[in-house]
Amino acid sequence: MPSKSTFVLILSFAYFIFGTWLYNQIVPACQPEAEIETPHLNTSDEPVTSNWSSPEVVTNSSFEELKNKLLLGKSEDNIFEITGKYFEGETAPEGSANMGAARAEEIRKLFPELPNERIRLKSMLADDVDGMESNAFSNASFKWVAAPEKLAPVVEIGNQALIYFDNNSTVGKIDPKVEEYLAKLAEILKTSNETVSITGHTDSNGDAEINRQLGLSRAKTIQTILLKLGVPAEKITIASKGETEAVSTNDTEAGMAGNRRTVIQRVK
Repeated sequence: MPSKSTFVLILSFAYFIFGTWLYNQIVPACQPEAEIETPHLNTSDEPVTSNWSSPEVVTNSSFEELKNKLLLGKSEDNIFEITGKYFEGETAPEGSANMGAARAEEIRKLFPELPNERIRLKSMLADDVDGMESNAFSNASFKWVAAPEKLAPVVEIGNQALIYFDNNSTVGKIDPKVEEYLAKLAEILKTSNETVSITGHTDSNGDAEINRQLGLSRAKTIQTILLKLGVPAEKITIASKGETEAVSTNDTEAGMAGNRRTVIQRVK
């Protein structure tokens, strides 16, 4: 009959085997991040793909599973990073820095539940693979990244830009990057048929009506700068959402900083 120590050893070994099996079953399903690494061919099982020199993206039945898995990684303040992949020799669409950037913008549309303030778009040049010009290939990677400690003064996402404000301030962080963006925007508005809408937002500190007025003052600040740069008044509309359309929690300093913003939307 086995001794007590032998029995304990056998039981411990069985527990280790079972624990390893259970870990391998549960952890992958709970993993909040997922990445599709180097673009590769034979992509019938890939959730998101593209074709040579096309910014269009194609999804298959596995995309919803990937999407649900990715959204598990959302926390109060983190940022969802989409990296569009491209090959050397692909012709970028007009207005895009490269084909990867164009694909990232198209892939961003697959996540409408995430506001632009929670999205970061990037592009990456991939190594060539045989057959890339005649076959579909995986085209992106995704991950959640920590929110920056200090928000950039202006963030451009497609035809939209976000300008951030200090607490209780109606004067944006008008540093050279903001001035450069507004000067560029003014030239576009003066030389095209485009118009622009400017909407101010606030955090939830203070009275709701005061926050509505504060958001409007922030929109007016940007409007005034554009008018001084020669943009016709009829091409600019302003509004305020106050504290009603928060994109992040108001329970942390980082979250409140992300809510204090002015959204500039170009309309073609």
